[in-house]
Amino acid sequence: MQPIPLYPVLGGYCTGLLAVYFNVWAHHLIAFIVASIVAQIESLAYCFFKKHQTIGKIMNRHVVPQFLLDLAHLGPPFVPVTVFILFLQTGMKRDIQMAYIKINYQKYYDEFSRIPNFAVYEFNPWTYFLAFGIFFGGIGCGFIFIFTTFDMLKFLKNSQIRRRISSTNFKRHKAALKSLIAQFATSSLCLIPPTLYLVVVMSSINHAQGKNQKRNLIVAPASASQQAGT
Repeated sequence: MQPIPLYPVLGGYCTGLLAVYFNVWAHHLIAFIVASIVAQIESLAYCFFKKHQTIGKIMNRHVVPQFLLDLAHLGPPFVPVTVFILFLQTGMKRDIQMAYIKINYQKYYDEFSRIPNFAVYEFNPWTYFLAFGIFFGGIGCGFIFIFTTFDMLKFLKNSQIRRRISSTNFKRHKAALKSLIAQFATSSLCLIPPTLYLVVVMSSINHAQGKNQKRNLIVAPASASQQAGT
């Protein structure tokens, strides 16, 4: 269901199984992808927080109040669902997309008419609300990643922790921390391309595609298998 962008139009189309054979609208698929990315980052932040609290209780340092722990346990499942619902509000209705293309991108109308399943967006209050929410949520998760990582490294370097737990448990905590850092680094690398794309689209940079701007940018998919190869 990975969307293929339709720059300079803010939108994309899908050629995967759900889009081609089940006619699931690309807007719903993209909303699911965005919610999944949020769930991934949020889950990583929760794992960092939980591991930090586990080691913090051993050292009896930086242990958060119980109500924050309860919030951390109960809150995360609702965030991806909320993002999914909010993202659905950012799109226009499926039956008016072609009229929007004809008015705003008339030279691409013929190409869009050959794409069976696509989603087009325009900036509205829901778009900005969701963008700001994700931005500040990302800053919050980033703070959790950075603070807990350095704090846990500091804990593990403290000689007192070795006297309070066995060497086996110490090695397990250390291995778990390395695993979390590796997962965070991998997720960050995967998020760089879509983040840069959004920055380009939202900033309206002229000639963002260089030579490709000089010709027709939108080509209707010849076949699902052909697009899968690209």
